[in-house]
Amino acid sequence: MPAVQLQGFFDRAPWQGTVTIRIGENGKIRQVDGVLPGTCRDKRTGSMARSGRDGAIGLQFVVYPDAPVRANGSFAFTAKGGGEDIAPHTITVRGTFYGNNVIGRVKGRGGTTEYDRYAKCSGDQPFWAKRLE
Repeated sequence: MPAVQLQGFFDRAPWQGTVTIRIGENGKIRQVDGVLPGTCRDKRTGSMARSGRDGAIGLQFVVYPDAPVRANGSFAFTAKGGGEDIAPHTITVRGTFYGNNVIGRVKGRGGTTEYDRYAKCSGDQPFWAKRLE
């Protein structure tokens, strides 16, 4: 099976964010990344900020789960990520393949880095992604 990449968005959020899923040649999900629309604390004011039509606020994430896709086309995993430029975070991803599309949900929480304006972001949104040619 050749490697596959799917690109999508969080379709019910006021700001749609992004989600990318990469599946390796072994049929396992190698990487999931994107920006999960949600709520974050503004470090300058201490107030909570939400994503909206004019504001791209959310949890930036990238994880390498090496998660299998079941025979019925569904998958689910929880993984931790973070690094030098991305705050530590934990996300749970569930989804099901329907042909060249995936419909699913991402739920996550994250910390902060010293360069981030926002801290302690969280989100829980459904997504839709389609296979890229």
